[in-house]
Amino acid sequence: MSISEFYREKNVLITGATGFVGKLLIEKLLYSCERLARVYCLIREKNGRSAEERLNEIISCKVFDKLRKKEPSFRDRLVAVSANILDSSLDTLAANDEFTSKINVVFHLAGTVDLDLDLKTSLLTNVLGLRRVISFSRKLPNLEAFVHVSSVYANSDLSFIDERVYPSAVQPQKILNLLEWMEDDWMKMATKKLIGEKPNTFAYTKWLGETLIQEEAADLPVVIVRPSTIGAAWKEPFAGWVEKSSGPCDLFIAAGRGYLRSMKGEGQSVLDIIPVDIVVNLLISSAWQKTNTGDEKISIYHCTTGGLHPFRWSEMENFVTLYSKRIPFEGAFRRPNLALTSNSLVHDYWVFISHLIPAYMTDAGLALIGQKPRVVNVYKKIHKMLSSLEYLTEHEWKCTYDNVIALRNSTKDTDSQTFYFDPRGIHWPTYIENYLIGTKKYLLNEDLHGVPAAKQHLKLLRNIRWCTNVIIAVLFWRLLIAKSQPARNLWFFVLSLAARFVRFFRLSSSTMIKQ
Repeated sequence: MSISEFYREKNVLITGATGFVGKLLIEKLLYSCERLARVYCLIREKNGRSAEERLNEIISCKVFDKLRKKEPSFRDRLVAVSANILDSSLDTLAANDEFTSKINVVFHLAGTVDLDLDLKTSLLTNVLGLRRVISFSRKLPNLEAFVHVSSVYANSDLSFIDERVYPSAVQPQKILNLLEWMEDDWMKMATKKLIGEKPNTFAYTKWLGETLIQEEAADLPVVIVRPSTIGAAWKEPFAGWVEKSSGPCDLFIAAGRGYLRSMKGEGQSVLDIIPVDIVVNLLISSAWQKTNTGDEKISIYHCTTGGLHPFRWSEMENFVTLYSKRIPFEGAFRRPNLALTSNSLVHDYWVFISHLIPAYMTDAGLALIGQKPRVVNVYKKIHKMLSSLEYLTEHEWKCTYDNVIALRNSTKDTDSQTFYFDPRGIHWPTYIENYLIGTKKYLLNEDLHGVPAAKQHLKLLRNIRWCTNVIIAVLFWRLLIAKSQPARNLWFFVLSLAARFVRFFRLSSSTMIKQ
């Protein structure tokens, strides 16, 4: 049975349907599984907008344009379900036998991916929310697969990650109990102690989530997919599609606009980006495989490129600088010129020279002409981002891919083309170029017709830099001559050499004319 045949007349429930991965999962299911019955989107009310209104807003997104052409009435197969995984509305939904009897596959995508979020909020979303969804899924009599999106970074304190759950020493329930009595300030103070060797609250709560699944959902048909850093689309719905600040977008924008000049990290370390369409295809395929094999154990799939087709930070440094000049972002602060260094002193030096000094000088100039200073605040955000990414730039992880390989070998040729999840065919220079174009078009809403003007702006910035460097060099040299006798002697010696060369050139020219 093919993957598309498996989803025939099936009903799918998706949490986190409004997110980056969720939108593409909806689009792919409806586009490639033509006989799929319904996709139920679990959406909470937000800012006075109902679940139905938010779903209508989702499908107006450009990502659905291809589906809209193929199936204009695709909205009929989408159902908005108003519920919140963090309150009792999910329990009310679970009591509806007519609804629960319909659901065959659950994709649990809801959760926070913010690396720097406070521990309390991360626990609520990534652990307590997961528990509620597991409890709800137990009420589904026709459930065939429960697919949970975790992260390979849940085990980032390990150098080698196998396809198994690494349980936490402390039961998740004991950590959740802290939410009932511990004050927010105390929780913040205890965060470093609680997360231990995990680099951030995201990794810690994803790790607890996997432990929770092992303790409370091992009897369900569970699949755990562990993606690395999810980036722009490789092929579908179109190359370079990205939205919001997904993956390394903020990094690319900061470097492309010339703000980011120095990063601390190992150039040969792996920057593990996995395109969002590969993640979506693996999610869809893994649910099929769960039913196809009938495996009762928790199935875990690593969705990464590091061990299959690595892309290194030094390559990112070169490609981002190169393509940011070919297809520049509008409003560049300086010409793109990103440098990666593993030396802390060198990095701190360039941060001071290339980040802080230009930032404060620019803000001082803006204040003098009556405008609001803003560049220093931009750099504060950039440095906060660099701080959160430093762990990733200095470490890399090796994973096993036995389940992914087995899944790839079990799919038919047509399925492997439609639901591709093998990253070995990615051409990284082209992917990064499309990533930057997608960031420009879909995230920054910049028209490609403005590229010539953006290139002219970069030329202007180059000329300003050259003029500034010449002025600084002349001023420095004049100051040095005024204070140092050896410098004056050297200066006069250079001038005398230049004068002799000019005289020699004149004499040579006049001799040639006479001849």
